[in-house]
Amino acid sequence: MNQYSAFTGTGFGGTGNYGVAFTFNPGDAMIELPDGYSVDSVRITNTTYAALSMLNGDRFAKKFGGLSGNDPDFFLLTINGLDDSNTSVGSVEFYLADYRFADNSQDFIVDDWSLVDLSLLNAATKLSFALTSSE
Repeated sequence: MNQYSAFTGTGFGGTGNYGVAFTFNPGDAMIELPDGYSVDSVRITNTTYAALSMLNGDRFAKKFGGLSGNDPDFFLLTINGLDDSNTSVGSVEFYLADYRFADNSQDFIVDDWSLVDLSLLNAATKLSFALTSSE
């Protein structure tokens, strides 16, 4: 199944280190930052399981783009920054896959460790992660 493996085959830069979260409720996956720390950026990729599901379809979802390739599918990660009182200080969206383009040659499924700028969330003491999808 490879549900916990990175689609890239390794962690960023060839390391074996990376994190995977599993939750049924969007936003339940959370990282609490140590006092005085902020996060400027993060590297993100798909799990092998998610990428293969989007590429080929499976019992849970159809192939992204559908049979024609024209279905406007997407897989979106939203990173929410929260302060000590759990009030939002902002959010950053990152598409792990996007098939909503009029030109299908622009459709993509992330297959590398992409750098995501989190500088808008510098005031956050916690980061929560939520996934949404067309499928």
